[in-house]
Amino acid sequence: MKLQSNYVPDSFTAEIDNYWEFLKVLPWRENWMLCLMMFHLTCLLLIIISRKSANLQYCIFFLLLCCVYFSERLNELAADNHKRFASENFFDSSGLFISTVFSIPVFFNCIVLIVMWLSSAARTLIDVKQRQIRQQQQRQQNSDDKETKKDK
Repeated sequence: MKLQSNYVPDSFTAEIDNYWEFLKVLPWRENWMLCLMMFHLTCLLLIIISRKSANLQYCIFFLLLCCVYFSERLNELAADNHKRFASENFFDSSGLFISTVFSIPVFFNCIVLIVMWLSSAARTLIDVKQRQIRQQQQRQQNSDDKETKKDK
């Protein structure tokens, strides 16, 4: 794949054969990238910590999806103002860079939320079914006890 756009400098427009090579080229040690990674880790920790608060998780999920929705505009803003925080302009017009460092980790956090919700729903379903089975067993036992008392 050829990385070319109006924004990207010559040092970042090298021919890249696969996505792994693209990942190797990214500036992982720049301060703003470290801050971005800390943002994603903080979101993940907040998701894990809030596992007992469904309403908070719904808000987090909505905010994360809004971030992804506005990532194209964020990419344009970052490309226009990259000199303030980055050594080079990595924000290509195709959105590969912003998708890689921002949208994919946000989607990962959303998937973690969905898995947690499905797991909670499965546990609730199991609990309800177990209670239902216990109630049926108790009713059956009570009806058997009544029949044995009548026989005596």
